[in-house]
This record gives sequence, structure tokens and C-alpha cells, in this order.
Amino acid sequence: MKKGVLLCGIILTAFVLSSCADNINTAAQITDGDLVDISELYKNKDKYTDELHSQNYGNLSIGKDIEINFPKEIGEYKIKDRDDLNSFSDALLDKYVPKDSFDKANLTFGSEEKYGNMFGYDYTDEETGTTVSIGNCGFINTKNEKFTFSNYSDKEEYIYIGQNYEDRTVKLSDGEAKISELLETAEKELSEYAALVKSEMSFSPVWCAIGTDNESGDQACDFQFDICCKDIPLLRGIDGSYSSFGGARENNTLYTAFPANLFFSSLKQSDGFIIDGDFVNMEETKKYSEILTPAAAARIASAKLSGYKRYNVVDVKLTYVPIADTDITTPEHEFMTLYPYWRFTAYDSTESTEDAVLINCITGEMETMFNGTPKVLY
Repeated sequence: MKKGVLLCGIILTAFVLSSCADNINTAAQITDGDLVDISELYKNKDKYTDELHSQNYGNLSIGKDIEINFPKEIGEYKIKDRDDLNSFSDALLDKYVPKDSFDKANLTFGSEEKYGNMFGYDYTDEETGTTVSIGNCGFINTKNEKFTFSNYSDKEEYIYIGQNYEDRTVKLSDGEAKISELLETAEKELSEYAALVKSEMSFSPVWCAIGTDNESGDQACDFQFDICCKDIPLLRGIDGSYSSFGGARENNTLYTAFPANLFFSSLKQSDGFIIDGDFVNMEETKKYSEILTPAAAARIASAKLSGYKRYNVVDVKLTYVPIADTDITTPEHEFMTLYPYWRFTAYDSTESTEDAVLINCITGEMETMFNGTPKVLY
């Protein structure tokens, strides 16, 4: 549970994708009209949405029904890791450990040597399968150890639920439910957690992974959520190949916010959830008056991407890339600066992989994350 790996998603072993590495940070191809006043963009959302959909980008295929959440303002921000989750341990254990089975003998407090900066309480009941792990900087894992998502891996499907989606019915162990019904339960559980620990986080759904057990026909769902801090969306990392991010990855300063995950094998409530971090002390350090339009960002991305592949874009949204002020593996690390990017999320259904193309909203520089998996194994 090292902080740099589990909480912050540092990608230390990913390789630069050779097919586009030479094109990533070449001079931005910004022309007149590409940058508009942020208030103009927000007031005329339909105009700039139509502009995005009316153009042909060659290697970017952008769905005509994609909606865009335009920002009212844009800037740079400072945040840091939360460091007080342990103070809510009693409330968390009271909520997530069944009262009729609580046994103090199952409760341990991890040493700092064991958990690094994430040391906190662990509750493990081998008889009931209940596990609750609490890390002081915002990590929490609640789960039923008797449920394992990999047991449903005979058939796996991925549905992007960040935009319009087919509201499928899934067959759980104790009955059927629509994706939207389970999603509503998942969102309620996350909101209850955030309120309980007085978090400033909010959650936005992105993926639903559906696994099937061929023998029984039962299914399970893994819901994945983007996270925001005070409504500022943070870059959701994926397992895959990363571009340089201006050297931030190589310098051990790139953060990615791991998604929140909730798992369902039965109705009414989840089998557990994982949240890998929480952030506080949001402070605006710079405000921008102009921003690249989504159409301009798409044109720049198309020009810089290799032409050998077509990217089927399922979402276009503003996101913020966290770059630490110092090496995040050092004790001196504390604050991160958030930089604004347009994110184009693409899905390859043949490979069941996610790609993310990011264009800096101000400079037009491009970063990429390729070949990620939309599911976190439970």
C-alpha cells in the first residue's frame, strides 16, 4: 500500500508509445479563432458542440450524440493529499462492519513501516468475509472477501456509462436489475461515504464492467467513477502506455487519480468499494480568460496522432492533470498543481481497451494514455 503506487497512480513502469512519441509535444497548431473567451464558450455551448460534431477529424471518430460539460471558468489549482481519515475510523467501522458480527479482535492498526504514509486501521473477519482497510490519506477499501470479480471472467463486457448508454438488465445471484438501478445505488453509497468523512470529493460514472459465470449464468458488475475535488475533475489514470506528460512521469511528479470502484453480485447494496485517495486545500493560483474550443483541440489531436488507427471517441470532457511540485517519492512532497486539458476518451471494442488523448486547453500540447483496461479486478 505504498502511497506513490496505490493512492496516486504513479506510472513508473509504463513505456512511451513509440508510434506517437515524436509528435507529442511539437509546436501547438493553434490558429486564429481556436482560443475563445471562457464566458463566450459557456454561454454558447450549443454552438461549440455543433462545431465539434460538424468537422471531420480523420483518425478521430466523435459520436454525434456526445455531450460536453463546458466549464464556467478555468485556471490552475493547488491541492494536497488528505491526512486525517483515521479520525473517522470509528464512524467508518460502525457503518461498514455489521454490528452483530463486530469483534474487536479482528481490528489491527497498521504500522507506518507497513503502510508508508497510508497507515491506518484494518478490520478483517475471516468468518464473514468482511474487510475494511482505512488509510489516513484517503484510501479506503470495504469488501466482502467471499466475492471475487475474477470468478465472473468467463465473459466480460464493458459499457461506457459516462454518456448515453444502453440500459441493460443483468442477472445477479439473487435477481435481475438494470444497470441504471445499480448505478443509482452505487452513487448513493459514494455520497453517503463522502458525507460521513466530510470529503469534498464528488464522483462521476464512466464504466460498467459486466462479468459472467458461464456455469451458473450469474453476473457481477464493477462500476468505475471519475473523482472531482470541489467540482474540479482530476485526471483518471488507466493501466497502459503513457506519453511523457512534459517529463512529469520520468521525474516522478505525475499524479493520476485512480477511479473509485464499486462491485455488485447481488441486489440492494454493493459487495464493497475502493477509493484510492482524497484531496484537500483547493486553492486557485492562476485564472485563464481564454480556452481552446473542443473542435480546435480535436483538430490538433488528429494532426498529432498516428494515422494508422481510428479512435472511436465516447466522451469529451475537461479534466485537470495533477503535477506534484516535487518528486512524489520524497518526504518533502506535499502540494500538486492542477493543469487543464481537454480529454478525448476512446474505446476499442475489439480489444476491450480504453485510450485517452489529452490536449492542454491553453497551449495545445498533447499527452496520451493508451491501451488501458476499464476494469479493476476486485
